Amino acid sequence: MFASLLQSNPRYQQLAQQYQNLESRERIAVLCLAGFMFLLLVYALVWSPANNFYADSKLNHERQLEIIQYLRSTEDKARAVSQLSTTTSAAQPLLQTISSLAGNAGIRPDRIQPEGAVGVSVWFDDVAFDGLVAWLEVLNQQGIIIGQIAIDREEAPGLVNARIIFHN
Repeated sequence: MFASLLQSNPRYQQLAQQYQNLESRERIAVLCLAGFMFLLLVYALVWSPANNFYADSKLNHERQLEIIQYLRSTEDKARAVSQLSTTTSAAQPLLQTISSLAGNAGIRPDRIQPEGAVGVSVWFDDVAFDGLVAWLEVLNQQGIIIGQIAIDREEAPGLVNARIIFHN
């Protein structure tokens, strides 16, 4: 059907007549050029996108393998930290844990009080910011979660006021 429509087209008939009027060598050159254009189109529309997709997929696969290897290599460490935080939480109440770790970090809270059944509020006035951040990191490693935090800068460099609510 498509071939009959194409052959009935006057423009196609004109091109076919011009092709028939070409010499044998010119016809071969036109056929070679048409074949080259066909191969170029196949490369540009099929091969190149497929090859790019393959390369991107391979790179993504390698990245995913690296992530899996990293996760497997740190699995034991993560389990140990998880067990440590569970043991610490079960052995001491949250209030005592926070208080003792603050003393170990060299900072002294101005006020500590229970916050509901599972939380603790801690206030600091004029505490060293670096010491506070180091203490928060230790608490985080113990599995103690910061529920809310408010830190205000003091006039003296490096000192802050802070109010923190922790949850277990």
